[in-house]
Amino acid sequence: MTSNLGSLFGTGDPARALALLMTGTKDAAPDVRRAAVAALGRFHEDAVTDVLVARAGDSDRRVRYRAAWSPARRPAS
Repeated sequence: MTSNLGSLFGTGDPARALALLMTGTKDAAPDVRRAAVAALGRFHEDAVTDVLVARAGDSDRRVRYRAAWSPARRPAS
C-alpha cells in the first residue's frame, strides 16, 4: 500500500502522502477526518497508531468508529 500511496495523492512520494493523511485527521470536516483515519488504518507505524488512538476521542462518532476499527483491518505483519 505504501508504494501506491504517493500515486494516490499525486505526490509520487509515499512519505508526503502519509503526511497528508496524518494532517487530514485534524481537518475541520468530519468526513475528511474519517477518510484519513480509515486510510491510515492499514499502516503499522507507531505514529499512525498514536493518531488512531487520539482520533478515538474525536467529537464525531463516525470518526471514533473508524479509529476504533481501523487497527483491526490492518494486514497481518
